[in-house]
Parts: sequence; structure tokens; C-alpha cells
Amino acid sequence: MGFDSVYKILPEVFSQSYVEARAKFLAIAPAARPYACSSLGPSGEPLYTDVAYFGDRNASRLLILISGTHGPEGYSGSASQLLFLRAGLQDALPASTAVLLVHALNCYGFAWDRRVTAEGCDLNPPGVRIDVVLSDS
Repeated sequence: MGFDSVYKILPEVFSQSYVEARAKFLAIAPAARPYACSSLGPSGEPLYTDVAYFGDRNASRLLILISGTHGPEGYSGSASQLLFLRAGLQDALPASTAVLLVHALNCYGFAWDRRVTAEGCDLNPPGVRIDVVLSDS
């Protein structure tokens, strides 16, 4: 998919709201599993993090693509996931590779345009070093 093709479909992959982004994601990944959030959206709607898996369940490699860790980033992350799926990349995976799409990890933050969860938790705070967190010590 070339740049011109992507440019033409931007309105189809970018959304104006969490609800719209979720509807687009579920339309292209209908087998996605929903995980309910205990909080509600701005209009009282239920909120979900949706997860879709593509590829062999026994694949030796797993690519995880997450959108919406910080709520407002959900718009671009969701669009990226939709572009991935619309390009059919999930159907071109090597046998050794699977993909897990996590749509709207922080669905509350996405719906309310907030960086943090309903509880005020920043899921990826600045300054946290993954190499220290994952060390054997």
C-alpha cells in the first residue's frame, strides 16, 4: 500500500471518538475479544479493551501492537492497527509469527481524552526504564 493509497483512506481509519474507533476495529476484526472496563464513557457508554489474535497459536514469535496506552494516543494507534489490517498484513505472516492487537488498552483514557486511567494511573510513566524493570536482580 503506497502513500497515495494511505492518504485516501485516512478518513476511514482515523476516528473522532473512542466509540467510532472501536466500531471500526470490530468491523475489521470481528473475532476480537472484549474486556470490559469498570468505568463508563462520557455518554454513559460501556468501555472495552478489545484484543484480536492472528496467526498460529503455537508461533515462536509474537508481535504485540497496542493502541491507547495513553488515552489521546488511541486515535493514531487505532488508525495504525486499522491500516495494518486493511493492508492484509495479518494474512501474510510467516508461520513462525503471530500478531496480537490490543485496541484501546486504556479505554477510559481514550474515551475521555485523558492520559491516565479512571484511577489516575499512568500506564507508561516517563522515566521508567524497562531494562531495570526486567532485570534478573
